[in-house]
Amino acid sequence: MERKPGFTGFWLKIIALVLMTADHIGLFFAFAGAPVWLRWLGRLSAPLFFFLLAQGFVHTRSRIRYLSRLYGCSVGMYLLDALLNRFFPRPDGLLVDNNIFATLFLTLLLLCLGDWAKDAVQKKQWLRLTGLGGCFFLFFLAPSLFLLLPDSLAPLKTALAWLFPGPFAVEGGIAFLLLGVGMVWLRENRLAFCLMYLVISLSFLLTGTGDPLFFNYQWMMAFALPVLLCYNGERGRSCKGLFYSYYPLHIAFLFIASGLFYAGWFG
Repeated sequence: MERKPGFTGFWLKIIALVLMTADHIGLFFAFAGAPVWLRWLGRLSAPLFFFLLAQGFVHTRSRIRYLSRLYGCSVGMYLLDALLNRFFPRPDGLLVDNNIFATLFLTLLLLCLGDWAKDAVQKKQWLRLTGLGGCFFLFFLAPSLFLLLPDSLAPLKTALAWLFPGPFAVEGGIAFLLLGVGMVWLRENRLAFCLMYLVISLSFLLTGTGDPLFFNYQWMMAFALPVLLCYNGERGRSCKGLFYSYYPLHIAFLFIASGLFYAGWFG
């Protein structure tokens, strides 16, 4: 079979991993003079992961397993961040709080809940619909209420934040959730897809503050659009576990290495 031109899902994932690594090198080694263009490159990575999530939502054999995998990784990443901050503190006080798993999980959950709710309404399964509404409340509305708990219950608040990451607390916030949903809903309409993507990308210029080149540069994710449009619709080589293992491992390595470098362990 002749291979279609463009990038397969496998190569989109590899590109995203490379860009993400550049971004995190720029983040953790900024004190050492890491150039800001590493962070610019990193703005292109998250949209590629959300695009792959959208493809996974459409084509996965089991959305329940997909959700469970991302949820487990999300909780595990919160724990890893806490352990890194506790046992490998940076001399400058920088805390690691990276957890794209949480944003991906909420995006997938929102897509699944919408799909399941539509099916429940069509089949008049009102009890099921009530359960889905409860799940939506627990993950998308209740986290804001958890913040009202007194500081004396700090351990409980932390545990709830790990178990039920709210849409306003995860990386990218509401904008990234909308991006993932839009990538599914508009996947058949290329023009609408492009407009949606550019509007969300450029919205960061309006909602953010600071210099658009050296501080508020999330809008640069707009430059990932040509890469997304080169997707050829093929999955490519299977590498399901690559992202799930590489993400926490490279975060831990870069955070620890940057702390040691800051402390002068490398001269």
